[in-house]
Amino acid sequence: MRVGPGESAFANWLLAVGYGQNHISGDCVDIPEQCRTETIDDLISFCYPADIMRRPSENVDLFKSHCILAPRRDTVERINDRIRELI
Repeated sequence: MRVGPGESAFANWLLAVGYGQNHISGDCVDIPEQCRTETIDDLISFCYPADIMRRPSENVDLFKSHCILAPRRDTVERINDRIRELI
């Protein structure tokens, strides 16, 4: 995963996760507050703003370069289904 300029704290957090740090217990990872959302729609809106979702064919590069990661296939399917509904 790549991070942009000015995202060194996030890059360090990702590295720590990769090294098995930042775990609360077992397989649970402590997610930074700024990376949390309350709903799937909030997550989608953060990654894919409404103006982009209204014109997806004009924003193909953004869809190619952004992704939402999820640990389980059923969660991925639910997110993808919701994105298709919004498009």
